[in-house]
Amino acid sequence: MDLPVLRCSHCGAEVTPPADAELTFATCIHCGLRLPLPPEWVQARAAQRLAEARQRHEMTEARAKGRERGMRLVGCFLISATVTVVGAVIGVVFWRQLAKQAQADQRAVVAQQRMAELKTMTVALEQHGCTHTVRPPEALVGQVELSLTMRAGGNCLHALATGAGKLDARMLSPSGKAGKVTGRDQIELEYCATESGEHRFVLDNPEERVVAVTLVDCPPAFEAHQNDPERNGLKRAQEYLKVLQREGCGRVILPPRAVTGEQSLTAQMNPGRFCSVLIATAGADDNLLDVTIESPLGEIVNHHAPAPRLEIAHCGTVMGDHTVKVKPTTLDYYTLAGMECPKHVAIAHGAK
Repeated sequence: MDLPVLRCSHCGAEVTPPADAELTFATCIHCGLRLPLPPEWVQARAAQRLAEARQRHEMTEARAKGRERGMRLVGCFLISATVTVVGAVIGVVFWRQLAKQAQADQRAVVAQQRMAELKTMTVALEQHGCTHTVRPPEALVGQVELSLTMRAGGNCLHALATGAGKLDARMLSPSGKAGKVTGRDQIELEYCATESGEHRFVLDNPEERVVAVTLVDCPPAFEAHQNDPERNGLKRAQEYLKVLQREGCGRVILPPRAVTGEQSLTAQMNPGRFCSVLIATAGADDNLLDVTIESPLGEIVNHHAPAPRLEIAHCGTVMGDHTVKVKPTTLDYYTLAGMECPKHVAIAHGAK
């Protein structure tokens, strides 16, 4: 594939790509501008590294087969030369040493392959602004467990892993809640912390395979949902409000607004002919909203089972400020809204 000529966006001079195939940036020798390589260059260089790793693998396999033939010849020579116990012991020890060396060589080649595959995955993340590596890429054997400190509401963690066959990974929060992912050969687990403290990444590897793992810090994908009515729940909340308006609800007590994280609101509720209907809608079905209403006396007077979309109708029995608390299960955006409705409308929507 013919790759496009790199030119400096500042002075227009032709730019030579860096000799190090691991680098994804080039520097103009004329004006010193540092510019990212185009995706086709990055992909071509990643493919080149993968091809070189495969070539090294084939060469190492050939050497390993040569060693195996050597081991067979040595074994035959020892058996035919002597039947003494000393000869047998020497032969076994020598064979084991050669076997261990062959196994180590094979694992080294596989590790190079896994690291090349992992590099391709990290390059794709870098194109989306994920430039901070929390845990450098590393080839490992057996079960993988990594600990790290995370802050609730901060950037999201992307755990990348490569290996032959099925891969199971999970991220455990301080309270034991888990984010999980399962795949074959390559997996990517995005984890946005809702708790601050020590979190633990676990990659199951019962077959003692060689796997490559890295942890990368990324801006949360849901930030793009803040102003998207389809993804932040605003569109669905507006539909609820229109239905309430047609049924006779005439005053908006909480204009619809997109929020993220836990929320605590105060609403004036009084006994009488009117009640409140609160709306809580998430754009994603996995963002379950837990809503409770507390009276001015601190008693929980209304609570619904967590769901991505809720209508909470409540008729006050005590005059004063009621506290509405909302706890989502993810950090994705959701919308809160509310209207004052005639009592019979609120009862039709579940008020007691």
